[in-house]
Amino acid sequence: MPKTILFSKKSVEALPVPMKSRDVYMDERNKYLWLRITKTGHRSFYYVRWIDGKPQWLRIGTFPETTVSQARAACDILNGKIAAGFNPAEEKLKRRQAKTFGDLFEIYFEMHSKPHKKSAWFDEMCFRNHLPDLNARPLRGITPETISRLHKQIGERSGRIMSNRVFRVVRAVFNFAINQRIIEGPNPCNGIKQFREQSRERFMNADEVRRFFNALETEPDPDMKDFFTLLLFIAVRRGNLQSMKWRDVDLDRGLWIIQNEESKSGDMMRVILAPESVEILRQRYEKQGTGSMFVFPSRRNDSRFGHLVDPKRAWKRFCERAGLVDLHMHDLRRTRGSFQAACGSSLLIIGKSLGHKSQAATAIYARLDLDPIRASVGAAVKAMIQAGNSQQKGDED
Repeated sequence: MPKTILFSKKSVEALPVPMKSRDVYMDERNKYLWLRITKTGHRSFYYVRWIDGKPQWLRIGTFPETTVSQARAACDILNGKIAAGFNPAEEKLKRRQAKTFGDLFEIYFEMHSKPHKKSAWFDEMCFRNHLPDLNARPLRGITPETISRLHKQIGERSGRIMSNRVFRVVRAVFNFAINQRIIEGPNPCNGIKQFREQSRERFMNADEVRRFFNALETEPDPDMKDFFTLLLFIAVRRGNLQSMKWRDVDLDRGLWIIQNEESKSGDMMRVILAPESVEILRQRYEKQGTGSMFVFPSRRNDSRFGHLVDPKRAWKRFCERAGLVDLHMHDLRRTRGSFQAACGSSLLIIGKSLGHKSQAATAIYARLDLDPIRASVGAAVKAMIQAGNSQQKGDED
């Protein structure tokens, strides 16, 4: 915290010059007015205030050219603007000169994706994993031909569906920048056709489930072992599991509440946790304690979210060891649904347990008792574990 003094012409002039780095002082009369003194003796006034969880520094002027009374008046004006909805961070981002696509993505991410999108983590993952070649490219050099070529390359490397999703992120970045008048149009993504997509129906059969459990037994990363197991048992979208918070989990009741702002449908979801899932979570909590609000905290110091973001490399390594071909993490969700069906659950129960939203069935879902869903989920988890155990016994024989 800065040292607090009553700012005046005399008191500011009397402040010593720091020997190293810089010193910071706060006005006793106005807590948002700060003074920074560098080791060269340079004195500058700043308006400092926490907005949306981050400290914002707005330079007011240099002392003595800017007087203390002028600096206080500037703070009063800024207080009024902030009360009316002004956000200094957004204004600074708007004024930033975007020279490369990386600059543009940073503005889009901070101003739009992170504050407003549930899938902000996915935007960051797409940028980090699939757009390194576009990152430092000057905006004036990005043409429709550039985007078309990139779209094709990602399709060949990571599949057509992923290529389409990355393309949509790039298109959204340019649309946002054009609408905010950060750059001038047209959008270089205009006119480019996306790959045709087919509905994916992949799920694990009994033999693959056995290989899945065998690979879990030899998984060297305990966090990834828990994550992949829970992804299969709970069958939620991986983005929800990545950002799972302890405050939303009731281990005693075997229930996890996904808040409406975090669910894909926009409605609150009540997710049933089988006893096996509760046991895994209970062990994680006993080991982790209150060190993080997230069940799977980030293991990267530069994470913008505080939770696990992209276990793609761990998943690829896991599938190779298990001999599982063309299996996506989302396919685990479909796998549990298939085991529920094999155990005799109705489509209504399966749809409710997976959080599917249907306008025709919304009223029925709202009145549905949770006990049949709990029984269905528990039976499916036990069936999958039994399939895994049968393979292990076979291997021993």
